[in-house]
Amino acid sequence: MSPSYAHAAIAAMLLPPTQQALELYEKAQQVYLPAGIQSVWIVQPLAHTIAVLTSGAVKLHHDGILEDQNLSIDLRVIFED
Repeated sequence: MSPSYAHAAIAAMLLPPTQQALELYEKAQQVYLPAGIQSVWIVQPLAHTIAVLTSGAVKLHHDGILEDQNLSIDLRVIFED
């Protein structure tokens, strides 16, 4: 039986330096989104990027304010060196 995430709005995954981003994109598409997660964030620290995946789109965020599911995050704070 697959897990149910119907009450979760956002799932976030951190891309480690040893893993390919494609692996996390596939997991988001095959596991989290079909299970009811509304959006999946893939945080890529080395690229200073957060990819937000929904059932119909992928949007890359590099700077500014990321707004998703009533949550706002200043990416300058997240990725400050």
